[in-house]
Amino acid sequence: MALLLWLYLRSRQGDQRIINTVNNMLLPILSALVVTINLLFAYRKTTLTCTGTPAILSIAGIVLAIVLILTGCLRFFLSQQRDRRTITQPILLATILVTLTVLGMRLSNCL
Repeated sequence: MALLLWLYLRSRQGDQRIINTVNNMLLPILSALVVTINLLFAYRKTTLTCTGTPAILSIAGIVLAIVLILTGCLRFFLSQQRDRRTITQPILLATILVTLTVLGMRLSNCL
């Protein structure tokens, strides 16, 4: 979590080394994100303790992460500048959100 937050903040500040690193690692980050979302859907428990608020929060976290990625891609393709940070920063935020969702599901014993 700390590394992801550090990457996001340094990217927002315009550190060129971090921006280049995130640009080079964009596909592995995105593929890890897709695999994690798939695992969340495949292995979540449907016990009585995992229904209600934990289920709603997990699905909301996943949906919000997907919306963040789609919004970043849409902003990238509609802008004139074609700055890759408009894609990488939402992907980093989505990764942070999915990580929090995994931790929340694991701590509530729903994974």
